[in-house]
Amino acid sequence: KLIRCCSVILLVVLAGALAARVTSLDAAGFSEDEMDKLHGAQAYRTGDFAFDGEHPALMKLAVLASLEAAAAWNAHKPARAPIIQTETAVRLPNALAGAAISIVLFLLVTRWFSPLTGLIAGWLWAFDVNAIAINRIAKEDTFVVLFLLVASLLYERAKQVGRADPRRAQRWFAAAGA
Repeated sequence: KLIRCCSVILLVVLAGALAARVTSLDAAGFSEDEMDKLHGAQAYRTGDFAFDGEHPALMKLAVLASLEAAAAWNAHKPARAPIIQTETAVRLPNALAGAAISIVLFLLVTRWFSPLTGLIAGWLWAFDVNAIAINRIAKEDTFVVLFLLVASLLYERAKQVGRADPRRAQRWFAAAGA
């Protein structure tokens, strides 16, 4: 019963985190840093992977995938559906990653403490004004936090598995390292 209750609450937290991060992503124009990521993604589209080595490749690939998905949506959208603006497409990967951090935090903190503490941690991240603000712009910080927390979660799983089966734990340690 506790797991079902936590699942429902966690889904509500995730929905709130998504809503706070994706609503009106196109309300402001691009910053210079976001323009660099847009140009990097456009260079990737043409096969130029050397362009803009300053920003992470994974982020530019995520932006490119989002731009392509938005273009496909805009080309085949239903009559009354809104057009996805370029600003929204560029910022969407960060917004999704930021919302996903709520779930990862829940899982990690639950492993360390309890499901209730995990829910509180996930809720605090989901609705923290500063976290939402950073997650709504195309900055590397969101991806860094997400990957750090995922690596920590995998490492904690490896330690747990390693108590009973050190050999099986190695793949969890490898996943955390990757």
